[in-house]
Amino acid sequence: GNISSTSNSVTITTLPETSSDPCAGVAAYNSSTTYNSGDKVVYQDELFQLNSSGAWDNLGACGSIDEADTESPSTPLNLTSSNVTTTGVILNWTASTDNVSVTGYDIFQNGIQVYSISGSTNIEVTNLDPNTTYTFKVRAKDEAGNFSGFSNEITITTLSNTSSNSCDGVSTYNSSINYTTGNKVLYQGVLYQLNSNGGWDNLGACSTSLADTNAGYISVESSNDLNSLELKLFPNPVKDFLQIKFNSEFNKNSFIQIKSILGNIVYKSSLVKLKGVNNINLNLSTLKTGVYFLELEGYPVKKVIIK
Repeated sequence: GNISSTSNSVTITTLPETSSDPCAGVAAYNSSTTYNSGDKVVYQDELFQLNSSGAWDNLGACGSIDEADTESPSTPLNLTSSNVTTTGVILNWTASTDNVSVTGYDIFQNGIQVYSISGSTNIEVTNLDPNTTYTFKVRAKDEAGNFSGFSNEITITTLSNTSSNSCDGVSTYNSSINYTTGNKVLYQGVLYQLNSNGGWDNLGACSTSLADTNAGYISVESSNDLNSLELKLFPNPVKDFLQIKFNSEFNKNSFIQIKSILGNIVYKSSLVKLKGVNNINLNLSTLKTGVYFLELEGYPVKKVIIK
Protein backbone atom coordinates (compact mmCIF):
# COMPACT_ATOMS: atom_id res chain seq x y z
CA GLY A 1 0.00 0.00 0.00
CA ASN A 2 0.95 3.66 0.06
CA ILE A 3 2.65 5.41 2.96
CA SER A 4 0.19 7.64 4.78
CA SER A 5 -0.63 9.09 8.14
CA THR A 6 -4.00 9.16 9.90
CA SER A 7 -5.04 12.65 8.86
CA ASN A 8 -2.63 13.77 6.14
CA SER A 9 -1.87 12.82 2.54
CA VAL A 10 1.63 12.38 1.16
CA THR A 11 3.37 15.61 0.04
CA ILE A 12 5.76 15.27 -2.93
CA THR A 13 9.06 17.20 -2.84
CA THR A 14 11.71 16.70 -5.55
CA LEU A 15 15.23 15.96 -4.33
CA PRO A 16 18.00 18.12 -5.89
CA GLU A 17 20.45 16.22 -8.08
CA THR A 18 23.44 14.78 -6.24
CA SER A 19 26.30 12.59 -7.22
CA SER A 20 25.79 10.11 -4.28
CA ASP A 21 22.94 7.69 -3.48
CA PRO A 22 20.53 9.56 -1.14
CA CYS A 23 19.12 6.26 0.10
CA ALA A 24 22.43 4.91 1.36
CA GLY A 25 22.09 3.80 5.00
CA VAL A 26 18.33 4.45 5.14
CA ALA A 27 16.12 1.55 6.32
CA ALA A 28 13.03 0.36 4.47
CA TYR A 29 9.63 1.53 5.71
CA ASN A 30 8.13 -0.69 8.47
CA SER A 31 4.48 -0.21 9.36
CA SER A 32 5.13 -1.46 12.92
CA THR A 33 7.76 1.23 13.59
CA THR A 34 6.87 4.54 15.25
CA TYR A 35 8.52 7.37 13.28
CA ASN A 36 9.28 10.90 14.40
CA SER A 37 9.47 14.14 12.40
CA GLY A 38 12.64 14.15 10.26
CA ASP A 39 12.94 10.36 10.03
CA LYS A 40 13.68 8.96 6.60
CA VAL A 41 12.61 5.65 5.06
CA VAL A 42 12.94 3.84 1.74
CA TYR A 43 9.70 2.69 0.12
CA GLN A 44 9.50 1.12 -3.36
CA ASP A 45 12.98 2.48 -4.24
CA GLU A 46 12.07 6.02 -3.27
CA LEU A 47 13.20 8.10 -0.30
CA PHE A 48 10.61 9.62 2.05
CA GLN A 49 10.96 11.89 5.09
CA LEU A 50 8.36 12.48 7.81
CA ASN A 51 7.54 16.18 8.12
CA SER A 52 6.33 18.09 11.16
CA SER A 53 2.71 17.71 10.03
CA GLY A 54 2.96 13.94 10.17
CA ALA A 55 3.05 13.50 6.38
CA TRP A 56 5.70 11.75 4.31
CA ASP A 57 7.58 13.99 1.86
CA ASN A 58 8.85 12.20 -1.26
CA LEU A 59 12.52 13.19 -1.61
CA GLY A 60 13.09 11.35 -4.90
CA ALA A 61 14.23 8.05 -6.31
CA CYS A 62 17.11 6.07 -4.89
CA GLY A 63 20.32 5.50 -6.85
CA SER A 64 23.25 7.62 -7.90
CA ILE A 65 22.35 10.66 -10.00
CA ASP A 66 25.08 11.84 -12.36
CA GLU A 67 25.88 15.51 -12.29
CA ALA A 68 25.66 17.34 -15.60
CA ASP A 69 28.98 17.66 -17.46
CA THR A 70 29.79 21.36 -17.58
CA GLU A 71 33.57 21.10 -18.04
CA SER A 72 34.89 22.31 -21.39
CA PRO A 73 37.64 20.51 -23.32
CA SER A 74 41.12 22.03 -23.32
CA THR A 75 41.99 24.43 -26.12
CA PRO A 76 43.58 22.81 -29.21
CA LEU A 77 47.17 24.04 -29.64
CA ASN A 78 49.77 24.50 -32.39
CA LEU A 79 47.46 24.99 -35.35
CA THR A 80 49.68 24.86 -38.46
CA SER A 81 49.23 24.65 -42.22
CA SER A 82 50.96 22.64 -44.93
CA ASN A 83 50.56 21.66 -48.59
CA VAL A 84 49.06 24.99 -49.68
CA THR A 85 47.76 24.76 -53.26
CA THR A 86 45.66 26.98 -55.51
CA THR A 87 42.43 25.66 -54.00
CA GLY A 88 43.27 24.02 -50.68
CA VAL A 89 45.42 23.57 -47.59
CA ILE A 90 46.00 20.93 -44.91
CA LEU A 91 45.52 22.00 -41.26
CA ASN A 92 47.06 20.19 -38.29
CA TRP A 93 46.77 20.79 -34.55
CA THR A 94 47.51 19.21 -31.16
CA ALA A 95 44.64 17.19 -29.67
CA SER A 96 42.48 18.57 -26.86
CA THR A 97 41.62 16.69 -23.66
CA ASP A 98 38.38 16.48 -21.67
CA ASN A 99 37.15 15.11 -18.33
CA VAL A 100 34.88 12.70 -20.26
CA SER A 101 35.91 12.67 -23.92
CA VAL A 102 36.47 14.99 -26.86
CA THR A 103 33.92 14.16 -29.56
CA GLY A 104 35.14 16.43 -32.34
CA TYR A 105 36.47 19.73 -33.63
CA ASP A 106 34.90 22.70 -35.41
CA ILE A 107 37.00 24.43 -38.06
CA PHE A 108 36.43 28.13 -38.72
CA GLN A 109 37.41 29.85 -41.97
CA ASN A 110 37.42 33.65 -41.91
CA GLY A 111 35.39 33.49 -38.69
CA ILE A 112 32.69 31.16 -40.07
CA GLN A 113 32.39 27.46 -39.16
CA VAL A 114 32.92 25.44 -42.35
CA TYR A 115 33.77 21.95 -41.06
CA SER A 116 32.98 19.72 -38.06
CA ILE A 117 35.04 16.52 -37.75
CA SER A 118 35.67 13.73 -35.23
CA GLY A 119 38.46 11.23 -34.67
CA SER A 120 41.20 13.34 -36.26
CA THR A 121 43.44 16.35 -35.60
CA ASN A 122 43.98 17.30 -39.23
CA ILE A 123 41.82 18.18 -42.18
CA GLU A 124 42.24 19.02 -45.85
CA VAL A 125 40.40 22.27 -46.58
CA THR A 126 39.17 22.45 -50.19
CA ASN A 127 37.20 24.71 -52.55
CA LEU A 128 39.33 27.78 -51.85
CA ASP A 129 39.96 30.50 -54.41
CA PRO A 130 43.43 30.91 -55.97
CA ASN A 131 45.69 33.75 -54.81
CA THR A 132 43.38 34.51 -51.85
CA THR A 133 44.17 35.04 -48.15
CA TYR A 134 42.26 33.03 -45.52
CA THR A 135 42.33 32.79 -41.72
CA PHE A 136 41.68 29.56 -39.81
CA LYS A 137 41.08 28.59 -36.18
CA VAL A 138 39.82 25.44 -34.43
CA ARG A 139 37.85 24.61 -31.27
CA ALA A 140 37.09 21.29 -29.56
CA LYS A 141 33.73 20.02 -28.25
CA ASP A 142 32.44 17.18 -26.05
CA GLU A 143 29.26 15.08 -25.95
CA ALA A 144 27.56 17.44 -23.49
CA GLY A 145 27.90 20.32 -25.93
CA ASN A 146 30.72 22.11 -24.12
CA PHE A 147 33.18 24.01 -26.35
CA SER A 148 36.84 24.79 -25.77
CA GLY A 149 38.47 28.12 -26.43
CA PHE A 150 39.79 28.78 -29.92
CA SER A 151 43.21 27.68 -31.05
CA ASN A 152 45.76 30.12 -32.36
CA GLU A 153 44.58 31.73 -35.59
CA ILE A 154 46.70 31.25 -38.72
CA THR A 155 46.67 33.04 -42.07
CA ILE A 156 47.47 31.42 -45.42
CA THR A 157 47.42 32.62 -49.02
CA THR A 158 46.58 30.12 -51.74
CA LEU A 159 48.82 29.86 -54.79
CA SER A 160 48.06 31.64 -58.03
CA ASN A 161 46.70 29.45 -60.81
CA THR A 162 48.45 31.54 -63.45
CA SER A 163 51.89 29.98 -62.85
CA SER A 164 52.89 27.40 -65.46
CA ASN A 165 54.12 23.94 -64.63
CA SER A 166 57.91 24.22 -64.94
CA CYS A 167 58.20 20.41 -65.07
CA ASP A 168 56.44 20.11 -68.43
CA GLY A 169 58.68 18.33 -70.91
CA VAL A 170 61.33 17.39 -68.31
CA SER A 171 62.35 13.72 -68.13
CA THR A 172 62.66 11.64 -64.98
CA TYR A 173 66.16 11.20 -63.55
CA ASN A 174 68.04 8.21 -64.99
CA SER A 175 71.24 7.09 -63.26
CA SER A 176 72.62 5.67 -66.52
CA ILE A 177 72.61 9.07 -68.28
CA ASN A 178 75.61 11.41 -68.16
CA TYR A 179 74.09 14.83 -67.47
CA THR A 180 75.81 18.15 -68.15
CA THR A 181 75.58 21.53 -66.41
CA GLY A 182 72.15 23.09 -66.83
CA ASN A 183 70.32 19.80 -67.45
CA LYS A 184 67.01 19.43 -65.58
CA VAL A 185 65.45 16.22 -64.29
CA LEU A 186 62.40 15.12 -62.31
CA TYR A 187 62.85 13.08 -59.14
CA GLN A 188 59.88 12.12 -56.89
CA GLY A 189 57.80 15.07 -58.10
CA VAL A 190 60.59 17.65 -57.63
CA LEU A 191 62.50 19.53 -60.34
CA TYR A 192 66.33 19.50 -60.14
CA GLN A 193 69.02 21.22 -62.22
CA LEU A 194 72.67 20.18 -62.47
CA ASN A 195 74.97 23.03 -61.39
CA SER A 196 78.57 23.78 -62.42
CA ASN A 197 79.91 22.00 -59.32
CA GLY A 198 78.31 18.71 -60.34
CA GLY A 199 75.52 18.98 -57.72
CA TRP A 200 71.78 18.96 -58.25
CA ASP A 201 69.93 22.18 -57.23
CA ASN A 202 66.37 21.69 -55.98
CA LEU A 203 64.15 24.07 -58.00
CA GLY A 204 60.92 23.11 -56.24
CA ALA A 205 57.94 20.80 -56.55
CA CYS A 206 56.12 20.42 -59.85
CA SER A 207 52.79 22.22 -60.47
CA THR A 208 53.62 24.88 -57.87
CA SER A 209 55.33 28.24 -57.84
CA LEU A 210 59.11 28.04 -57.52
CA ALA A 211 59.41 31.46 -55.90
CA ASP A 212 58.94 30.32 -52.28
CA THR A 213 62.09 31.66 -50.62
CA ASN A 214 61.12 30.18 -47.25
CA ALA A 215 61.29 26.66 -48.65
CA GLY A 216 65.02 27.08 -49.32
CA TYR A 217 67.05 25.08 -51.80
CA ILE A 218 69.03 21.88 -51.78
CA SER A 219 72.22 21.16 -53.69
CA VAL A 220 74.08 17.87 -53.63
CA GLU A 221 77.86 17.59 -53.75
CA SER A 222 79.69 14.56 -55.01
CA SER A 223 82.28 14.79 -52.20
CA ASN A 224 81.56 13.32 -48.79
CA ASP A 225 83.19 15.19 -45.91
CA LEU A 226 80.50 14.38 -43.32
CA ASN A 227 79.60 11.21 -41.50
CA SER A 228 76.07 9.82 -41.81
CA LEU A 229 74.71 11.50 -38.64
CA GLU A 230 76.57 14.82 -38.75
CA LEU A 231 74.55 18.01 -39.19
CA LYS A 232 76.25 21.42 -39.59
CA LEU A 233 74.58 24.84 -39.22
CA PHE A 234 76.13 28.21 -40.12
CA PRO A 235 76.08 30.99 -39.30
CA ASN A 236 74.76 30.37 -35.79
CA PRO A 237 73.61 32.79 -34.36
CA VAL A 238 71.80 33.73 -37.56
CA LYS A 239 69.73 36.73 -38.64
CA ASP A 240 68.30 35.85 -42.05
CA PHE A 241 69.55 32.82 -44.00
CA LEU A 242 70.67 29.65 -42.26
CA GLN A 243 72.91 27.21 -44.13
CA ILE A 244 72.41 23.53 -43.27
CA LYS A 245 74.81 20.83 -44.41
CA PHE A 246 74.38 17.08 -43.92
CA ASN A 247 75.21 13.79 -45.56
CA SER A 248 72.61 11.30 -46.79
CA GLU A 249 73.43 7.71 -47.64
CA PHE A 250 70.39 7.31 -49.90
CA ASN A 251 67.51 9.19 -51.58
CA LYS A 252 64.55 9.70 -49.25
CA ASN A 253 61.50 11.93 -48.75
CA SER A 254 61.89 13.75 -45.45
CA PHE A 255 61.04 16.96 -43.58
CA ILE A 256 62.69 19.69 -41.56
CA GLN A 257 61.09 21.68 -38.76
CA ILE A 258 62.03 24.32 -36.19
CA LYS A 259 60.48 24.53 -32.73
CA SER A 260 60.45 27.34 -30.19
CA ILE A 261 61.87 26.82 -26.71
CA LEU A 262 58.27 26.06 -25.62
CA GLY A 263 58.01 23.24 -28.17
CA ASN A 264 55.75 25.07 -30.66
CA ILE A 265 56.44 24.39 -34.35
CA VAL A 266 57.32 27.73 -36.00
CA TYR A 267 58.64 26.38 -39.31
CA LYS A 268 58.10 23.14 -41.20
CA SER A 269 58.88 22.08 -44.75
CA SER A 270 59.10 18.82 -46.66
CA LEU A 271 62.22 18.00 -48.65
CA VAL A 272 63.89 15.22 -50.61
CA LYS A 273 67.25 14.07 -49.23
CA LEU A 274 69.49 13.00 -52.08
CA LYS A 275 72.44 10.65 -51.75
CA GLY A 276 75.57 12.68 -50.99
CA VAL A 277 76.30 15.90 -49.10
CA ASN A 278 73.17 18.09 -49.05
CA ASN A 279 73.21 21.88 -48.58
CA ILE A 280 70.01 23.66 -47.53
CA ASN A 281 69.41 27.40 -47.36
CA LEU A 282 66.52 28.47 -45.05
CA ASN A 283 65.12 32.00 -44.83
CA LEU A 284 64.42 32.55 -41.10
CA SER A 285 64.01 36.34 -41.26
CA THR A 286 60.40 36.09 -40.06
CA LEU A 287 61.33 34.45 -36.73
CA LYS A 288 61.68 36.56 -33.61
CA THR A 289 64.92 36.85 -31.68
CA GLY A 290 65.41 33.85 -29.38
CA VAL A 291 66.51 30.25 -29.00
CA TYR A 292 65.02 27.57 -31.26
CA PHE A 293 65.60 23.89 -32.00
CA LEU A 294 66.04 22.51 -35.53
CA GLU A 295 64.92 18.96 -36.27
CA LEU A 296 65.87 17.09 -39.42
CA GLU A 297 64.53 13.55 -39.62
CA GLY A 298 67.26 11.05 -38.78
CA TYR A 299 69.74 13.57 -37.30
CA PRO A 300 70.39 14.99 -33.79
CA VAL A 301 68.41 18.05 -32.74
CA LYS A 302 70.40 21.29 -33.17
CA LYS A 303 70.02 24.56 -31.25
CA VAL A 304 69.57 27.67 -33.39
CA ILE A 305 69.93 31.21 -32.07
CA ILE A 306 68.07 33.98 -33.96
CA LYS A 307 69.65 37.39 -33.36
